[in-house]
Amino acid sequence: MKNLVKAASMGPLREALTQGFEITKLKKEDMRPVTVKDFENALQEVRPLLTILFFKCIR
Repeated sequence: MKNLVKAASMGPLREALTQGFEITKLKKEDMRPVTVKDFENALQEVRPLLTILFFKCIR
């Protein structure tokens, strides 16, 4: 869950960087809020730990 939230919170930062903002000059006001879409995208990046542990156990 922690990794999912971290990945989702990076969504607005990635978007700002692709729009040409420099990371050292970014301000809080430049960032959009985290959305459900960010969590949906994060689900594609972050694999559930339980699945990883399960596959390690059945090997």
